[in-house]
Amino acid sequence: MTEHHFDLFPSLSEEERNRSLQELDGQDWGEATFPSYLVRTCHALRRKPLRDFTVEDLRIMIGQNIGLEYVVPLALEHLQRDPFAAGDFWTRLIIFTLPWLKVASGFFLESSLTSLISPVKILCVAL
Repeated sequence: MTEHHFDLFPSLSEEERNRSLQELDGQDWGEATFPSYLVRTCHALRRKPLRDFTVEDLRIMIGQNIGLEYVVPLALEHLQRDPFAAGDFWTRLIIFTLPWLKVASGFFLESSLTSLISPVKILCVAL
């Protein structure tokens, strides 16, 4: 596989990495009031420092459109280092990327990060 490096990938500062989504966006969701694994997990992840996020944590938050401004850059870092990065349920890049691109592409189009769509597609094609 050809290695690709993209200077266009946004990165998070050390200060951002050391903070939680709750600290970064200033919104305290409180404790989960709906008794489902996903709701409880999303509430807990909002209080977890970004530096401690796993690929599975990123998968969950991206899938729920939570904190995309912060979690998408982390996901891109993981994918650039290891295109086969695995969460608990996604074991191959193609499985990780296809549902993620649908969400992320909408995020890119609504933000100033539209230039990232091509590098993400290149990562996928390089496999």
